[in-house]
Amino acid sequence: MYSAQGFIRNYDPPSDTVTVELAGLGIIDTWLDGIKIDVGVNRAACVNGAIAILSLPDPHRICEATVSAVPFNPASLAAVVSGGSVPPGGSATTTTYDSGRNLITSAADGTGTVTTNFTKPFPTIPVLSVLFDQPSPGYSIGTITMTAFTISLTAGNPAFLPFNFSWSAHN
Repeated sequence: MYSAQGFIRNYDPPSDTVTVELAGLGIIDTWLDGIKIDVGVNRAACVNGAIAILSLPDPHRICEATVSAVPFNPASLAAVVSGGSVPPGGSATTTTYDSGRNLITSAADGTGTVTTNFTKPFPTIPVLSVLFDQPSPGYSIGTITMTAFTISLTAGNPAFLPFNFSWSAHN
């Protein structure tokens, strides 16, 4: 097995794949689309610009690469809000897990709100982790229920821009 380093440029939740820009291959950028992700990789860390470690069967079969790790510091998560007793990062009692991506488009004053629905309801209020692609905009996490959560941008963010974020929830 060989490994290579790259930067995630996009995460596609429906196919559970990423687009990766390989690093250190010369002056011409090499982008790989539709790269599979190992089960143990936290999807909330798969944001634009994140470092990705790829595993390849041999150095000439880069299209068969798999993302085997996305190193990140859990303290860099923009927010972790707990509604239950499960610690962030999960435990042996984690029963339900969901993750995804969404965006908030800011209005003229930099504010905006979005409600994100979970794929299926949680049995209890989940632990939620949110990570924005851009440097942490001013925001707040509103209500977290067993079926959805709300995030709002606070005034002072740039106007009329999309703020993409990854999220993961478990209990």
